[in-house]
Amino acid sequence: MSSNSTSTVPASDTDPAPPASTADMIATKWALIKQEVDYIMTKPGKDVSSVNWMNLHTSIYQYYSAIPQRDISPRRNEIIMGCPNLHEYLTQYFITDVESLRSQFDNLQLEDEFLLRYYAGAWERYSSGAKMISRIVSSIRINRAHYEIGEERYNQEVLEVHTLAFVHWKEIIFFHLHITLTSVILRWIERQRDGEMINQGLVKNVVDSVVSLGLDVYEEHLEILFLDAAEKYYKPESQLSLAEGNLLHYLTKAGQCLKEEQDRADQYLPLGTRKKLLSKCEYMLIRPYSDLIWETFQRSLDFHKEEVLRSIERFGEHVKMAGLAAVEILLGEKSEEDDSLDPTAYVDTLLEVSP
Repeated sequence: MSSNSTSTVPASDTDPAPPASTADMIATKWALIKQEVDYIMTKPGKDVSSVNWMNLHTSIYQYYSAIPQRDISPRRNEIIMGCPNLHEYLTQYFITDVESLRSQFDNLQLEDEFLLRYYAGAWERYSSGAKMISRIVSSIRINRAHYEIGEERYNQEVLEVHTLAFVHWKEIIFFHLHITLTSVILRWIERQRDGEMINQGLVKNVVDSVVSLGLDVYEEHLEILFLDAAEKYYKPESQLSLAEGNLLHYLTKAGQCLKEEQDRADQYLPLGTRKKLLSKCEYMLIRPYSDLIWETFQRSLDFHKEEVLRSIERFGEHVKMAGLAAVEILLGEKSEEDDSLDPTAYVDTLLEVSP
């Protein structure tokens, strides 16, 4: 006797598994990406081979390819249906990475040169790795943006990967260490002013790393302190030097100081700081004594004191070089597209470095 009811056939072990959800596929692809990111972020750029580059490129391309077009929000760079986008994964990755680095700094409690070396080395690895990852992500995203997402939406993308990485370094590591870090740099520079040898290349690496975090960060947390330190150093120094010797001796020493500051600026300071530093040093070393210098010059002319005149002439050469350096900095700040410069800018710049 037949029955109209249908029997349920139990699933066998050989039946195909249900298709994975988009979220599961994305998580799997990210796990592959993370393996390559881990390697690149722990090696200096020169140690990353073309194989590592291609592995990461392929993993990221497959990540984007696993996202169905219907799963992409038309208004935001965001994967719907509970699937994080790549920036979300990378954001959490960078946060975890720099928090681990901050713990290492705290545990090691490094001081002086050891702190600068460790910081510069960690920054070099971190920044070079982030830039490499950023180039790969950007190249793939640009190619996919035009035919999948649309150029208008691509132009509204979130921060570039390396910018994202730098933001977390700034907020988690630099703001945590900047007081200690800048104190070491300023002590080193003061020792150099006192005649000691320092590792200028190491200082430049650390200064450049701060500039990379943003000009506003550099100006607020390093440049202002640097200029204040120069003023505090030269104000009593100039008063003591003039009190201990005659004007001839002072002019010789002041000229040497200006030359040393020019050399120091050329070695490890950004262009904008060089101009400010030269103006600051000129103000402390020359302007308070400009009347005395002029009176001595007049008397030397009247009494034919050639030695004093030659000293003033040599000192004038240092001031002239400071003026030329300031104008060179002004030209360096001019954009390449701008083929003209307001003449008053030249005058104002020269007045800043004239006694």
